[in-house]
Amino acid sequence: IYKLRRYKGLKIFWVMKSCKITAALYLPV
Repeated sequence: IYKLRRYKGLKIFWVMKSCKITAALYLPV
């Protein structure tokens, strides 16, 4: 259960990171 929870957190982290990268590409600061 702990492993699954950890994986879920990592997945959310990567989704947020990829979203940030996409935003940076479309809206260069």
